[in-house]
Amino acid sequence: MNLTDISFWSLALLLPLLGAALGLFWLIDRKMLRRMLRVMGIALGQMVLAGAYVWLLYKADRWWVDALWLVVMAAATAFFSVRRARLAWQQCLWPAAAGVALAAVIVSSVLLLSFSSRLFVPIAAIVMGHTMASQAKCLQTFTSSLRHTDSHRRYLLANGASVLEALMPSIRRAMRASLLPMLKRLDSPLAVVLPLLFCGMLMGGASAAAALVATLLLWAAAIVACVMACVATLWLYARYAAHISAQRSPSTPAETMPPA
Repeated sequence: MNLTDISFWSLALLLPLLGAALGLFWLIDRKMLRRMLRVMGIALGQMVLAGAYVWLLYKADRWWVDALWLVVMAAATAFFSVRRARLAWQQCLWPAAAGVALAAVIVSSVLLLSFSSRLFVPIAAIVMGHTMASQAKCLQTFTSSLRHTDSHRRYLLANGASVLEALMPSIRRAMRASLLPMLKRLDSPLAVVLPLLFCGMLMGGASAAAALVATLLLWAAAIVACVMACVATLWLYARYAAHISAQRSPSTPAETMPPA
């Protein structure tokens, strides 16, 4: 679909309707109207910047440009995940970014066996978009569980359990929580949460069968990426936390640290 395929009659009719909808909130709730306008302005600005960035990626058509984009987006995804989890970004940012980047590279590479290599950027973007909420929930649950089970973990370690065995209850809670955002999204009725990717492929000229298969592949890839990113993030976070704990208190026994 090109810009010339869109009729400007739709734009001419839809804009007055949008103005009427916003005017209704001007009459009944101006505070909500200001919030709507602010969010719409931010979303429009993000779409313009993202569109310009992706256009430059396609124009450049170089592997190192895609790699640079992946690093930037992985860092941004990790930052928003850590901020949503309300954790200290100094300790969690780089493990989260590495986990996102690793999952995006592996899953996108697998999908590129079926899709064109030029689709690496949008596929990786979809994967990282699904990963953000799961990673935030995983980190938040894991760190909270570590705080609440510290004495139990010390007890297990003192009685001969390995570090992994002592951490397994927290890991189990974190991995269970990491899938909740994905399951909630998939459990929503089709009429409520419209699959934009599926409809976008139909509008772009793909057949219904091809659009359905591609959507199912991307859903499966998103689940794999969420699990892979969370496992890698937990492992890296545990290792990094162990290193920081050992530097701050060299005399502290290794069993007292939270990591794996």
